[in-house]
Amino acid sequence: MKKLGVLILNTFIALALIFTLPFSVSAAENIVLTAEIGRDSGIYLKWTSSEDVSKYTILRKRDDGYYDGLATRESKYGLYYLDASNLEVGKEYTYKVRYTKNGVNIDSNEVTIKCKETPSEINEFTSQELATKYLKNQLVNRNKDITVIFNSNTFPSGLMQTMYEEARKDLEQNISSSADEGDYLRYTIKPGTIKLSSGIDGKVGNLTSYTLNFKLDYYTTENQEKEVDNKVAQILDTFAKKGITKESNVYDKCKAVYDYLTLNVKYNNQKNPETGELMITAYDSLIRKEAQCYGQTMGAYRLLKELGVVNRRVDGKLKVDGKEINHGWNIVLIDGKWYNFDVTASAAYYEDTGSITYKRFLKTYDDFKSNGYTLGSDYALNSDFGRNHPYGNHVYESEPNAPTDLKLENLSDGSIKATFPSVAGADGYALFRSTTANGKFENVKESTTTTITDNTTVSGTTYHYKVKSYKNINDYKIYSSTYSGRREIKAEDLNKPYFEPITIKATPVNYNSINITWNKADGVTYYQVYRSESPNSGYKLLGVYDENTTSKLSTSLGVGKTYYYKVRGYRWIGGKRVYSPYSNVVSATTKLSSPKLKSVTERTYTTLNINWEKADGAQYYQVYRSTSENGKYALLGTYDENTTSSLSRALGPGQTYYYKVRSYRWVNGERVFSSFSNIISNSPKLTPPKLKSVEHDTYNSLKINWEKAKGAQYYQVYRSTSENGKYALLGTYDENTTSSLSRALGPGQTYYYKVRSYRWVNGERVFSKFSDLMTGKTRLPAPTATVSPNTNSSLKVTWKKVDGATYYQVYRSTSANGNYVQLGTYDSETTTKISTSLAKGKTYYYKVRCYRWVKGNREFSPFSEVVSRKV
Repeated sequence: MKKLGVLILNTFIALALIFTLPFSVSAAENIVLTAEIGRDSGIYLKWTSSEDVSKYTILRKRDDGYYDGLATRESKYGLYYLDASNLEVGKEYTYKVRYTKNGVNIDSNEVTIKCKETPSEINEFTSQELATKYLKNQLVNRNKDITVIFNSNTFPSGLMQTMYEEARKDLEQNISSSADEGDYLRYTIKPGTIKLSSGIDGKVGNLTSYTLNFKLDYYTTENQEKEVDNKVAQILDTFAKKGITKESNVYDKCKAVYDYLTLNVKYNNQKNPETGELMITAYDSLIRKEAQCYGQTMGAYRLLKELGVVNRRVDGKLKVDGKEINHGWNIVLIDGKWYNFDVTASAAYYEDTGSITYKRFLKTYDDFKSNGYTLGSDYALNSDFGRNHPYGNHVYESEPNAPTDLKLENLSDGSIKATFPSVAGADGYALFRSTTANGKFENVKESTTTTITDNTTVSGTTYHYKVKSYKNINDYKIYSSTYSGRREIKAEDLNKPYFEPITIKATPVNYNSINITWNKADGVTYYQVYRSESPNSGYKLLGVYDENTTSKLSTSLGVGKTYYYKVRGYRWIGGKRVYSPYSNVVSATTKLSSPKLKSVTERTYTTLNINWEKADGAQYYQVYRSTSENGKYALLGTYDENTTSSLSRALGPGQTYYYKVRSYRWVNGERVFSSFSNIISNSPKLTPPKLKSVEHDTYNSLKINWEKAKGAQYYQVYRSTSENGKYALLGTYDENTTSSLSRALGPGQTYYYKVRSYRWVNGERVFSKFSDLMTGKTRLPAPTATVSPNTNSSLKVTWKKVDGATYYQVYRSTSANGNYVQLGTYDSETTTKISTSLAKGKTYYYKVRCYRWVKGNREFSPFSEVVSRKV
């Protein structure tokens, strides 16, 4: 009994402990914990869980064997925890993780690990300034996924956004800032790609350790930026060889960058075909050498900053041809004030003209505004940026205008003198020369006066000249961005003037005139034309003509007479005429123009009509005929100057005849003939008969009708079943027959007909051409119908038989043009139909048609005429 009591008591105590102490269950299969050495001499715990749990408690065992709660970890921050809370190096620590479910604490397995000394991470900071500096360095290196560890008592509100903005901030005059930071960095990050996220790692000492993650994308890669770095170094080396370094004055450094980008970068507003992105980076402008305005500003920013020139990139609008476009440019700090610097405008101008303009170089706010520039709202004068970046008023001068009205003059020694009016503001002028209009113009001489003499010419050579003005600005010669108008001149020694040789030709025009032509000769301003009737003497001046005239018509000449001509040129030099040598002597003999034979056409089957054009100076025309082109020609007749046609009669039909014409006139009692005209041939032919009609005759015959053709003795009629098929001769008919029947035809078949005529000539038939084609189709004729009274409620329809018809159809309607209803179909022997059940006093209308079967199809006749009767 006593033992039973003790057992009951012990059981009661055990049950009491169960219900009064925290209840914990080991569930290693649900939650598995591991541990490893972590940063900051800490221990890094990680666990996995098969349960969907929102919160865990991290427990660490004390020396007395009891567990302390280190921290509560929400699942959304990850199933891991860093314990670096002042652990003792070399000591072992035991951990487990717990979660509560339905009031029951469920523990993971225990893990024991010895603490070791470890450093902090390179991206781990307690200083916001140092964390931001690390972030900036990662951005410069084009890292797309950046993690920063920040240890703090509390997580500062807006920390990540502040760090991101500070990392991209342009420090402007801060000498520690790099040229690849600031605006250069800001505008190479693709907008809209930045994603910020944060988490809690655990404890470091007494601080909470936060993980900050920055994800973003760039317009350029790390390798491309390395290419830019190398290119910038090359450009700066080139500048240095010209004396431009960081120690140079700001103006010189700005001009070096402005000139380099103008000469080396092309404007391109299209997308890069390789990336699909607009060309808006320094890589585009400095490496690819083509960029949109924003790309050119980035190239300018980088080069200026490398030279120690403080500058910013701004954007806004630019009015071009009355339309505002988005545009970006730089502003440069000089003596505490800001000035506009738009290299894109200069590059585009250089691409169009081949010249640099400084009208967008270091300009004031008012200057840019007057030229169509408007700052964007972020950079406007009343913005925070605008108030902190005041514009200067110093006027940095641009290039002068180009001279106008350039004039050239040959001097007696063969040199060329150029003169032009002065240009306001110009300090001097440069004479440019080329040997071709579109060739390269080189600067041959400069002067501070408006007269420049080129002493390097070669006599007889043509030169092209242009002039630029220039202005001395800060020890630079700034040339006008355009040239004067181009002028050309041939250099020559006036003591030995040059004349290009003159060559002439003489060509008879008609019976009393000759045309003289010559080449336009260099050095000649006037031409003299001379004529003679002898080659060696007796020349008389016909006239003097200016440099643009190269022909002269010599008139009122004798018919059939030979004349001789020569030409010389001259120009005025020193108030005197200086003559060229005479040209070659040429001769020509006047002659009547040949008449042009226009046509030889058929008039009848025995007659041809000959037509020609009038010939200048002709008094008479002779017409000749032959039966072969090269045979003997017989004179058909002589005709006066007003006659231009003749009939050639009594010809053989089908025989070919050849014709030619010449003209003549009486001169001093003799006839002077022209040469013969061109030859034209033709043969008289029978006129084709005209096919008038192909008419219906019966259901299997057609009637062909044609008109008589003049000269025809016989006609032949041909038939075919297709337009381009084989035609068979149906018959031959005498000259008085103009019709024929085509029989035994297939019902409903289409036939094609043509006719030709012929006559016998020298025992042979001479045929006309065929007539035009005409078609006909066989069909049944319409029946003839009548209607008569039958009873007081019926009518009798009667029709005549149609030859070839096998059936008849009768139709009835209550109106002449109404809807007809078929009453029935009747065989070839039936010729009547009684129409019954009719209304007394009403009129009925009837029509009849017939048909026959042809190759499985019914071929219908037209309907008969409508007949009617009142009941």
